[in-house]
Amino acid sequence: SRTAREFDASYEARMQQEVHIEYGASYDGLAVMWGIGNKHPSAESCANACKNHKPGTIPGPFSKLPCNTFTYCPINVNICFEPDAHTHHGGDCWLKFTEVPEKIEVNQRFDNNFPGTTRVGVKYSER
Repeated sequence: SRTAREFDASYEARMQQEVHIEYGASYDGLAVMWGIGNKHPSAESCANACKNHKPGTIPGPFSKLPCNTFTYCPINVNICFEPDAHTHHGGDCWLKFTEVPEKIEVNQRFDNNFPGTTRVGVKYSER
């Protein structure tokens, strides 16, 4: 993709990236590193892992892509949402690549029982 081709993967450029943290947000993107087994104590630590990610160093189908967004499950949360078949827990940190980081797509904000996620007064976990 053009975004991936034009990404400056040099250490200096990666350290100059701006980091924006939105607590409780699950951003869409291709996982360059899965959250399972990639534990971090804070969103800031996860953000730094994204900045420090060097394309081509982690095996997987998207290993050559840079990290330009991330999703973090807060350490104090038991289970977090991510649109896959696994159960995710506090501390999981997904390093991701998105084509349009300046207009990122959001999978979900907060957990499945957060106010506003109910349907006809029934929480997601009670459906």
